Amino acid sequence: AVTPVATPAVVQGSGEGATVARALIVRGRVERVGADGNRQRIRSGAPLREGDVVATGRLAHTVLAFTDGTRATVQPDSRLAVEAYRLAPAAVDAERIRLRVQDGGARIATGGISQRRFTNARFATPVATIGVRGTGFDLVEAAECGGEPAPTERPGLTASVWAGTIEFEETKTLVPAGSTVCVLEPGQVPKPVK
Repeated sequence: AVTPVATPAVVQGSGEGATVARALIVRGRVERVGADGNRQRIRSGAPLREGDVVATGRLAHTVLAFTDGTRATVQPDSRLAVEAYRLAPAAVDAERIRLRVQDGGARIATGGISQRRFTNARFATPVATIGVRGTGFDLVEAAECGGEPAPTERPGLTASVWAGTIEFEETKTLVPAGSTVCVLEPGQVPKPVK
């Protein structure tokens, strides 16, 4: 069953073990893998901390609400890691959010950290690191790009931007809203998807 919960209150900084996000919606089997490797099934309202990995099952998904307002929808059969998080509106230089899509896909709508300084927000995948500029976008694994298969066992990436602009950091390529691109390996210039 889908059970929405209230948006979490703002936490200044992350600190050891501090809650940086909560699972707003959990559908199907969703687990949190802590920095210690401990696995725990989560339900709506469950807290997430820096270092946690959220893993969804085959028919599962979850919507995560970060304390800065960032939202991440983790798709079925996916893993999203919270690599770094610090919310400090009074010390913008110290703020950061870094999420990594390890497998599968995620839909991201950026929040306050990105709005105050877009260079403080990074979203990584096995083949590219994405910088944002007040953005909403989807990242999904791709076995092919424009009919060309991925050259290794590791899948490539399709990125669809629906608000703002993203930047593929490795190639300094900007992708505006309304665009979908793909890459198959690190360092490749993104190709438009028709």
